[in-house]
Amino acid sequence: WTAVDPITGLVEMLSSLQSFIAKHFDALDPIVLNVGWIKAGNDHTTNIVPEVASFGATVRSFSKQGYEDTRTKIPAFIKNTAAAFGLEAEIEFSPATKVLVNDGAAIDRVVRVVGDLFGEGKYENMDQPIPGGEDMASILEEIPGAFVFLAAGDPGTPIEQRQSNHSNKAVFDDSVLADGATLLAALAFDTLDEAARA
Repeated sequence: WTAVDPITGLVEMLSSLQSFIAKHFDALDPIVLNVGWIKAGNDHTTNIVPEVASFGATVRSFSKQGYEDTRTKIPAFIKNTAAAFGLEAEIEFSPATKVLVNDGAAIDRVVRVVGDLFGEGKYENMDQPIPGGEDMASILEEIPGAFVFLAAGDPGTPIEQRQSNHSNKAVFDDSVLADGATLLAALAFDTLDEAARA
Protein backbone atom coordinates (compact mmCIF):
# COMPACT_ATOMS: atom_id res chain seq x y z
CA TRP A 1 0.00 0.00 0.00
CA THR A 2 1.16 3.47 -0.72
CA ALA A 3 0.06 6.83 0.58
CA VAL A 4 1.15 10.42 0.70
CA ASP A 5 1.51 10.73 4.45
CA PRO A 6 1.69 14.28 5.82
CA ILE A 7 2.73 13.04 9.26
CA THR A 8 5.94 11.51 7.90
CA GLY A 9 6.77 14.73 6.07
CA LEU A 10 5.99 16.83 9.12
CA VAL A 11 8.14 14.68 11.39
CA GLU A 12 11.06 15.01 8.95
CA MET A 13 10.62 18.78 8.77
CA LEU A 14 10.57 19.19 12.52
CA SER A 15 13.45 16.83 13.22
CA SER A 16 15.63 18.51 10.57
CA LEU A 17 14.67 22.13 11.13
CA GLN A 18 17.12 22.82 13.97
CA SER A 19 19.99 21.32 11.95
CA PHE A 20 18.96 23.42 8.96
CA ILE A 21 19.01 26.57 11.10
CA ALA A 22 22.41 25.67 12.55
CA LYS A 23 23.93 25.27 9.07
CA HIS A 24 22.16 28.06 7.16
CA PHE A 25 22.06 30.96 9.60
CA ASP A 26 24.92 33.01 11.05
CA ALA A 27 26.01 31.43 14.34
CA LEU A 28 26.94 34.90 15.64
CA ASP A 29 23.44 36.19 14.85
CA PRO A 30 21.36 33.32 16.22
CA ILE A 31 17.84 32.31 15.32
CA VAL A 32 15.64 30.66 17.95
CA LEU A 33 12.79 28.48 16.71
CA ASN A 34 10.35 26.86 19.11
CA VAL A 35 7.58 24.57 17.91
CA GLY A 36 4.59 25.12 20.18
CA TRP A 37 2.04 22.73 18.69
CA ILE A 38 1.64 19.88 16.21
CA LYS A 39 -1.67 18.66 14.80
CA ALA A 40 -2.60 15.74 12.51
CA GLY A 41 -5.52 13.34 12.32
CA ASN A 42 -7.62 12.82 15.41
CA ASP A 43 -7.26 10.89 18.63
CA HIS A 44 -10.00 8.38 17.77
CA THR A 45 -8.53 6.58 14.76
CA THR A 46 -5.10 5.11 14.33
CA ASN A 47 -5.49 3.37 10.97
CA ILE A 48 -6.27 6.37 8.76
CA VAL A 49 -3.68 8.57 7.07
CA PRO A 50 -4.80 12.17 7.61
CA GLU A 51 -5.07 14.63 4.74
CA VAL A 52 -3.31 17.41 6.60
CA ALA A 53 -0.61 17.81 9.23
CA SER A 54 0.39 21.17 10.63
CA PHE A 55 2.51 22.86 13.25
CA GLY A 56 2.91 26.27 14.82
CA ALA A 57 6.18 27.82 15.87
CA THR A 58 7.74 31.00 17.16
CA VAL A 59 10.85 32.26 15.40
CA ARG A 60 13.00 34.91 17.04
CA SER A 61 16.11 36.76 15.98
CA PHE A 62 18.47 39.41 17.30
CA SER A 63 18.80 41.40 14.08
CA LYS A 64 16.68 42.69 11.23
CA GLN A 65 18.74 40.63 8.78
CA GLY A 66 18.16 37.47 10.79
CA TYR A 67 14.45 38.25 10.88
CA GLU A 68 14.35 38.74 7.10
CA ASP A 69 16.32 35.54 6.52
CA THR A 70 13.78 33.53 8.53
CA ARG A 71 11.09 34.74 6.11
CA THR A 72 12.90 33.31 3.08
CA LYS A 73 15.13 30.42 4.15
CA ILE A 74 12.76 28.57 6.49
CA PRO A 75 9.78 28.56 4.06
CA ALA A 76 12.05 27.29 1.27
CA PHE A 77 13.27 24.48 3.53
CA ILE A 78 9.71 23.54 4.52
CA LYS A 79 8.44 23.57 0.93
CA ASN A 80 11.39 21.53 -0.34
CA THR A 81 11.03 18.97 2.44
CA ALA A 82 7.30 18.68 1.75
CA ALA A 83 7.96 18.20 -1.97
CA ALA A 84 10.41 15.38 -1.21
CA PHE A 85 7.48 13.54 0.42
CA GLY A 86 5.05 14.34 -2.39
CA LEU A 87 3.34 16.99 -0.28
CA GLU A 88 2.52 20.66 -0.69
CA ALA A 89 3.24 23.09 2.13
CA GLU A 90 1.32 26.23 2.94
CA ILE A 91 3.15 28.69 5.17
CA GLU A 92 1.56 31.55 7.08
CA PHE A 93 3.57 34.08 9.02
CA SER A 94 1.68 36.08 11.60
CA PRO A 95 2.71 39.70 11.90
CA ALA A 96 5.80 39.47 14.06
CA THR A 97 7.23 41.81 16.59
CA LYS A 98 10.36 43.62 15.52
CA VAL A 99 13.84 43.24 16.98
CA LEU A 100 13.88 45.10 20.30
CA VAL A 101 16.81 47.49 20.77
CA ASN A 102 17.08 49.67 23.87
CA ASP A 103 18.33 53.25 23.63
CA GLY A 104 21.57 53.81 25.58
CA ALA A 105 20.49 57.16 27.06
CA ALA A 106 17.18 55.65 28.18
CA ILE A 107 19.01 52.81 29.92
CA ASP A 108 21.28 55.35 31.65
CA ARG A 109 18.14 57.11 32.90
CA VAL A 110 16.68 53.83 34.21
CA VAL A 111 19.91 52.98 36.05
CA ARG A 112 20.01 56.44 37.68
CA VAL A 113 16.32 56.54 38.62
CA VAL A 114 16.33 52.99 40.01
CA GLY A 115 19.39 53.87 42.10
CA ASP A 116 17.76 57.06 43.39
CA LEU A 117 14.49 55.30 44.28
CA PHE A 118 15.58 51.91 45.55
CA GLY A 119 19.31 52.17 46.23
CA GLU A 120 22.39 51.08 44.37
CA GLY A 121 22.55 47.46 43.27
CA LYS A 122 18.82 47.14 42.57
CA TYR A 123 19.36 47.42 38.80
CA GLU A 124 21.19 44.65 36.95
CA ASN A 125 22.29 44.63 33.33
CA MET A 126 21.61 41.39 31.50
CA ASP A 127 24.79 39.57 30.50
CA GLN A 128 23.27 38.43 27.21
CA PRO A 129 20.33 39.58 25.13
CA ILE A 130 17.25 37.39 25.24
CA PRO A 131 15.23 36.28 22.23
CA GLY A 132 12.00 37.73 23.53
CA GLY A 133 9.26 39.05 21.31
CA GLU A 134 7.61 42.21 22.56
CA ASP A 135 5.31 44.84 21.08
CA MET A 136 7.56 47.41 22.75
CA ALA A 137 10.02 46.79 19.89
CA SER A 138 7.72 48.66 17.50
CA ILE A 139 7.56 51.62 19.87
CA LEU A 140 11.33 51.68 20.39
CA GLU A 141 11.87 51.72 16.65
CA GLU A 142 10.06 55.08 16.56
CA ILE A 143 10.78 56.58 19.99
CA PRO A 144 14.00 56.08 22.00
CA GLY A 145 13.29 54.19 25.20
CA ALA A 146 14.10 51.15 27.28
CA PHE A 147 12.43 47.81 27.94
CA VAL A 148 13.11 46.79 31.53
CA PHE A 149 12.17 43.68 33.51
CA LEU A 150 10.75 43.89 37.01
CA ALA A 151 11.57 40.78 39.03
CA ALA A 152 8.27 39.40 40.29
CA GLY A 153 9.10 35.82 41.20
CA ASP A 154 8.34 34.15 44.51
CA PRO A 155 10.75 35.85 46.96
CA GLY A 156 11.03 32.61 48.93
CA THR A 157 12.55 30.81 45.93
CA PRO A 158 16.20 31.43 44.94
CA ILE A 159 16.28 33.39 41.68
CA GLU A 160 18.06 30.61 39.76
CA GLN A 161 15.27 28.17 40.71
CA ARG A 162 12.34 30.40 39.76
CA GLN A 163 10.22 29.43 36.77
CA SER A 164 10.17 31.75 33.78
CA ASN A 165 7.09 33.84 33.14
CA HIS A 166 6.08 31.53 30.25
CA SER A 167 6.06 28.46 32.49
CA ASN A 168 2.78 27.00 33.72
CA LYS A 169 4.54 26.68 37.09
CA ALA A 170 5.42 30.38 37.42
CA VAL A 171 4.41 32.07 40.68
CA PHE A 172 4.19 35.86 40.69
CA ASP A 173 4.61 38.15 43.68
CA ASP A 174 2.14 41.02 43.33
CA SER A 175 3.83 42.98 46.12
CA VAL A 176 6.31 44.34 43.54
CA LEU A 177 3.55 46.16 41.63
CA ALA A 178 3.80 49.27 43.83
CA ASP A 179 7.55 49.53 43.15
CA GLY A 180 6.90 49.03 39.44
CA ALA A 181 4.30 51.81 39.34
CA THR A 182 6.60 54.09 41.34
CA LEU A 183 9.45 53.45 38.92
CA LEU A 184 7.33 54.14 35.84
CA ALA A 185 6.02 57.38 37.33
CA ALA A 186 9.51 58.49 38.36
CA LEU A 187 10.87 57.76 34.87
CA ALA A 188 8.06 59.78 33.31
CA PHE A 189 8.65 62.74 35.65
CA ASP A 190 12.41 62.59 35.10
CA THR A 191 11.93 62.60 31.32
CA LEU A 192 9.45 65.50 31.46
CA ASP A 193 11.74 67.45 33.78
CA GLU A 194 14.66 67.01 31.39
CA ALA A 195 12.51 68.10 28.43
CA ALA A 196 11.34 71.21 30.32
CA ARG A 197 14.95 72.18 31.03
CA ALA A 198 16.03 71.71 27.41
